[in-house]
Amino acid sequence: MIIWDQDAILNPNIRRYAWVGACLYMAMHVLVTYFCASYYPSDFVLVALGLLKFAVCLWLFFKLSSFPTRFRWLFIAVAALLSNIATQIYIWRSLLLDNHTLLSSIASFLFALAAIPTLLAIALNFNKQESAAVRLMDAVLCLALGYLFFVMLFSPAGVGTSAVSTHLLINFEGGFLLACSVIRFLASDGAEERRFQYVFFVCLAVSIPIVAIRNRWNAAWETDFWNIPLDVPPLLFALLALNPPPKWVRNLHPPEQLVHMARGGSPVFMSLAIALLAIGVSHSNFYLGSACILLGIVSYGLRNAVIHGKLLETEDRLLIAQKELEIQASRDALTGIPNRRLFDETLRREWRNVVQRGGSLAVLMVDVDYFKNFNDVYGHPSGDACLIVVAKSIQEVLPRVGDFVGRFGGEEFAVLLPETPLDGALAVAERLRSCVMELAIPHAKSEHKYVTVSIGAAVGNAASIPDPSLLIKAADEALYRAKRAGRHRVETMDPTTLSNLLSETTKEP
Repeated sequence: MIIWDQDAILNPNIRRYAWVGACLYMAMHVLVTYFCASYYPSDFVLVALGLLKFAVCLWLFFKLSSFPTRFRWLFIAVAALLSNIATQIYIWRSLLLDNHTLLSSIASFLFALAAIPTLLAIALNFNKQESAAVRLMDAVLCLALGYLFFVMLFSPAGVGTSAVSTHLLINFEGGFLLACSVIRFLASDGAEERRFQYVFFVCLAVSIPIVAIRNRWNAAWETDFWNIPLDVPPLLFALLALNPPPKWVRNLHPPEQLVHMARGGSPVFMSLAIALLAIGVSHSNFYLGSACILLGIVSYGLRNAVIHGKLLETEDRLLIAQKELEIQASRDALTGIPNRRLFDETLRREWRNVVQRGGSLAVLMVDVDYFKNFNDVYGHPSGDACLIVVAKSIQEVLPRVGDFVGRFGGEEFAVLLPETPLDGALAVAERLRSCVMELAIPHAKSEHKYVTVSIGAAVGNAASIPDPSLLIKAADEALYRAKRAGRHRVETMDPTTLSNLLSETTKEP
């Protein structure tokens, strides 16, 4: 599939020839109308232009446009085909000298039906994610529109199938479609959709007055020359569709809120069309008109309910995915316990509780002894497995739900014990040290012959230290004391003493 390139369709020279060819075609139509005694050749010129519009839409559908705009061109092609068939029926009826009204009725009905795919091209968003229920409601609305057209044209109390009534119905359709097209054009988003809405809007704005004036004057002064202005809409459609839009259209960027409002509200065009036609029918068939008005209202409400339900379902899935991502972002990929980021957040939260409610907070810094040597002897996969087992062991030893352990970095873990005095923190630290030793993970490069841990403990409160980072420094200093003292042991450090030491160090020159 070739995505639309505004310079890939016609080069500048061919574009000029296309405009010249359109003018020559209209000149030929004038000559045919002037020199031919019969009006049939002039009518077949219009049929050829209708087929040209159909061919251009199909070409754009198969060659140039990507989803969803390509389906808009397809619906316009269907509308052009219906209108062309109706025109041919009128012509063949005259050629066969058939005065029966059946052919005229069928042609008028086809002209009316052409508005349905045109309205679908404007109103629908062609979302691949739309459910079958939404598409079924659209199909029901299309059938209801077709039936209302049938009733208006064929029922004894309807507008009838005369030329005047058909022209009035076509003018009404054109005005309604033009209003819908203006809204979608001003709120179009994306180059292809903007191009489609621009072509369709301009052609409608030109064709509606031309057709209305032609029909009115032709009824008063019937002549074949009134068919010549009808060349303009299909020729203009082909020229605009096959040429890049003007710069102001390419630079049109409506507000995002307006685009969303147009996309969300455009399906109401279908319900509004049914309501307007139902009002026209209700004066002769009250129950049918009332039922169709109710159908338009209910279908729009159900459509919104289905779409809103899908949006809520999508929102729930996004929230679940967001929570899973947050959990993954806060967990250590290797051990599965909280990572440094979550540890820092938990430390800040627990320290706020200490400041607001009083009490104390204990921190344990746990480091696996001789871990680099362990990796050198047993390999990194064994080192990873060792860290996983140690992390799980630390989690199992922590006595309370509020206690927290996270991977601080490398082979180092950090434990938070809220509302825990120094004696309690030392007791937990000793259980951690003993539990890791009881794992009996062989370590040939350790004097203890097994994997062991060294632990530094520190306890502080808001009255003794101003910042929780000082508590981490105190626990870290205690950990290094344990390492210097021979490892596989627990040491403590008073944060206040450390604060004083830091202050004295700062004061020294």
